[in-house]
Amino acid sequence: MKVLVLFIAMVCAIACTTTETILDFNLVEGSINKLDSAYVIFQEQAYRFPLDAQGKGTLKMNIKEDGFAILVYGKLSTNIYLKQGNTLKVIWDKEDWRGGKMQVVSDDGGINEYIRLNIEKSFKKATECSFTLEEDSFMDKVEQTIRELSAGIDSTNFAPEIKDILKASSKYEVLYWIYKYPRFHNFGKRMSQEEYLAFKRFNEYMFDKFEAHPEYLCLTAYREYAVNWFYELMQLRCFGEPYILKKEKACQYILEHVKNAELREYALAETITPYIKSYGIEGAENIIECFRTNVKNPMYVNLFESYYTIWKQISPGSFACDFRYSDVDGKQVRLSDFKGKYVFIDIWATWCKPCCYEIPFIQEIEHRLAGKDVVFVSISTDKDTDVWRKKVKEENMGGIQLNIGKDRSFTNYFYVTSIPRFIIIDPEQKIVTAHAPKPSSGELEKLLNKLLEKQG
Repeated sequence: MKVLVLFIAMVCAIACTTTETILDFNLVEGSINKLDSAYVIFQEQAYRFPLDAQGKGTLKMNIKEDGFAILVYGKLSTNIYLKQGNTLKVIWDKEDWRGGKMQVVSDDGGINEYIRLNIEKSFKKATECSFTLEEDSFMDKVEQTIRELSAGIDSTNFAPEIKDILKASSKYEVLYWIYKYPRFHNFGKRMSQEEYLAFKRFNEYMFDKFEAHPEYLCLTAYREYAVNWFYELMQLRCFGEPYILKKEKACQYILEHVKNAELREYALAETITPYIKSYGIEGAENIIECFRTNVKNPMYVNLFESYYTIWKQISPGSFACDFRYSDVDGKQVRLSDFKGKYVFIDIWATWCKPCCYEIPFIQEIEHRLAGKDVVFVSISTDKDTDVWRKKVKEENMGGIQLNIGKDRSFTNYFYVTSIPRFIIIDPEQKIVTAHAPKPSSGELEKLLNKLLEKQG
């Protein structure tokens, strides 16, 4: 009987023992937190935890093995090392976008501290590969840099498997940086396909073969390498073709060439989801079907479906929400004031160079369509209304010029995350498109003429 009691006590003790890994997250003192949560990606699962107004939060995880993970705060992400039963205290500066200067306290044998040093060193060494160098000198410098970083890691006392991950992190930090070489070597000017392909050694090194390493999906640098690799490859192969077609061909390439299921799902998710987030679901039926057929990881599916739902509510045929904004003279103007006419809406700001680039094209189209049932409405997001009024009056901007003020309901409804953004509403105040072509493309005028002809 005593043996049985002792056995039960031992079982209870084992069952009650916890190996929780705890992450205490803080932003640097004085930071203003605008996010309600952050999350950790570990073994292709997302673990989200809430943040308070100061950017403090705690995550408790039961992990079965130690390993590298990715800590994500908004648009920022960086690597951390998780150890069973360990507490990891993190202080992150929002301005430190790579996480190299993050303060980390952890009883892990110095791995997290070295991760920080390695990120900083790798990025610094990568930037020493000057884009002004001619191609052979540049590529020699790249290869030398990767060898030097690898040798430095070999000199540490970490276990071989840790060294392997750290060396991969260094390598892909460098590769992430050098993607920009052809364009920056040409001072950022637009390049023809022939000009881009003229960088033979660079293209052979970067695009001869995709480096498929699912074991490195725990690295932010490798994930960025993978995303950029497929994007740049399609830029080369589909030069001048519509963006959505490049995405479709990228998906086809991934399905044909990436054999590992985890890596294939990641590559497809990162090819498709950002497109849906930025451009919506119009004309994206093929990549939407591709995603839903081939991507099953809940972490990717949930994010994709959240963006799909947003864009579904503003798909063609849906009613547009009304707005009421002030013009340059303070008069209140509503969208409903233009019922019975097509309304072209340009969402812009005076500080936005791409926005200002489109203005002359908008004015030309407005001039050519004068007298027809279409109204041109420009909605400025400028907080400094004096600057906005000055530009509108000095440049004699046509159309109906409005300022958004503090009311963001219209831009929130249309999920405006970047500008310029162009929207077309029909005479019944239904959405024609929530993402109209740029005026400079020539496609906008064709679309408006087609709509006006259809109206009769």
